[in-house]
Amino acid sequence: MKKKKRGNNQHQPFSSDLLHSPHPFENSSNLETTEGFRNTCYLVSKMLTKNHERLLESTA
Repeated sequence: MKKKKRGNNQHQPFSSDLLHSPHPFENSSNLETTEGFRNTCYLVSKMLTKNHERLLESTA
């Protein structure tokens, strides 16, 4: 019986048109690089913080 190789299914979490579409993370659209990934994480956390602050202001 042949052993199945793991991680050989070429699965991509993002469709290529999603990566190349205009979106708020234009500077870090290349998620394959560590720096691009860090930039995206930073921008997402910044955006979430801003949304959270707005939410707190609206409930105050």
